[in-house]
Amino acid sequence: MDRAEELYDLLRKKEPFCFIKMNDGEISAIYDTTAVISRGADHSSPEMSSKLRACLNVDLENYYVGVPCNVCRGDDYRRCMDLMKEPARVMNTNVLINSNVWRTLDVFRETMVNRRVIIITNEKNVQNIKALEKFGIIPYMNVVVSERNAFETDYDRVRGIVFEDDAVIMCMCGPLGRILCSEWFRRNQTLTCLELGSLFDPFLRGRTYAYHTGNHPRCDGCFPEMSLTPSQNDEIMELIENPAVENECFYSYDETYNYYVHFFNNREALLKNTLIRLKKNPDDILMRYIWTQFEGEKLKEYVDTEYKGCIREGYTLEVEK
Repeated sequence: MDRAEELYDLLRKKEPFCFIKMNDGEISAIYDTTAVISRGADHSSPEMSSKLRACLNVDLENYYVGVPCNVCRGDDYRRCMDLMKEPARVMNTNVLINSNVWRTLDVFRETMVNRRVIIITNEKNVQNIKALEKFGIIPYMNVVVSERNAFETDYDRVRGIVFEDDAVIMCMCGPLGRILCSEWFRRNQTLTCLELGSLFDPFLRGRTYAYHTGNHPRCDGCFPEMSLTPSQNDEIMELIENPAVENECFYSYDETYNYYVHFFNNREALLKNTLIRLKKNPDDILMRYIWTQFEGEKLKEYVDTEYKGCIREGYTLEVEK
């Protein structure tokens, strides 16, 4: 994840490059031409599989491929690497998000002002595109594609678009974005082509994922502990407290004990996630109890002494108001 600085430096120097994210969905689409991916918004096909496979084997300077995490997504990582002939310019697929998401947004604020930015995304996102101005992104042009099955519907229509030299292309359109970034950069290496996935969803779609708010499970490969600045924490809290934003949060079957284990002494993440849970359900008794009573070691001590044995024996946890 520390290799994010390589990409940030290229942005600061305005040096063209291409970065595409090959997640578990794209790897599945390569191996299974009937796979349903992108949270149900796309399905694979022989043509998509072939195009995605080609994205993995491009021998150009400043062409980077993000591959699944070799720690928590080991099977997908190995399947991906098996497809690559020259894996020299490989990074973690989540290098610009997860622990680095707020650093990435700050780098955009620093580097996108006065850049010729082209956004490739669906109509719903385009309607809210002015929200990206807070990150210095004022699109010169928007290319609208379908919200579902964009590769099948729009690939032939948009692949031939010719952009002016030195433009920055930001794709947020599933597997189609990976393919377009790769093909456009191969055609014109003065472009900067970025496949950004769900990075801007909180601002374009009113939806955060656990990595946006720091509640994603920690992983040494793709989600190491990372300190946030006060202003970054403020932005996260704005999203959590905004009633119009839907926030992804953590649930557990063995609620109390696994809730603590999941956050493992990360008080900041625990409290943020608890607040999100209360936002979804103000009457959640356990979340109210945690929010008002516990922090850090006090929660662990409470869980270990009061409920760990009961959970092992399979009893349901109840907390009195």
